[in-house]
Amino acid sequence: MKSYIEMIIAGLTGQTHLASATLLCLSKIVYEYNSHLEADILENILDIMVVLMESKQREVIKGVVSFIKTAIGVIPFQIFEPYVKKILDGFASWDKATRHHFRAKVKVLLERFLRRCGYEMVHKLASVEHKKVVNNIVKEQRRAKAAKSKPKADQSDEEEPELGDSEEEGEEMMEGFKTTQKELKEDSRAARTGLTRAAQKRANI
Repeated sequence: MKSYIEMIIAGLTGQTHLASATLLCLSKIVYEYNSHLEADILENILDIMVVLMESKQREVIKGVVSFIKTAIGVIPFQIFEPYVKKILDGFASWDKATRHHFRAKVKVLLERFLRRCGYEMVHKLASVEHKKVVNNIVKEQRRAKAAKSKPKADQSDEEEPELGDSEEEGEEMMEGFKTTQKELKEDSRAARTGLTRAAQKRANI
């Protein structure tokens, strides 16, 4: 397996599209066969990823981000832990345009780091910029949790349709409805009386 991985890693020295394809290939291998890969192989791959984070090619960085996303979930924590700071520092080292381009993907990775490593560790190692993102993620998660735990009765009360914007408007709408019904009844009664009289006249003739 080691010689096979080394052959694949050689693809990273090629042109951008070849390097990007190699990164995707490594992501798939680590995802499928992580339990069969020795620690030194995984460490070697992680070392390469940290170096490639300094690339100026967005396609390469995109491949690295994809690998990190996989690695967070499948590489044993005792192997992955020493690389957490290196990866977070890599995010902070990007230029402004690159950070802006990958901001959504980095946020997803920070969410995964929080689940795997915990808030204390991630917040301690993150840059000032990413500390703010981490805090916002935690706030969003707390709000979502609070919304889910809210009693259903309270939610149904909030969703119940209102007759008007205020109680008085609701009463006015009901009074108007009753008046309309009364007028319809009177019109119907008058119409029936008119028909009866017309019938009587025809009978007398």
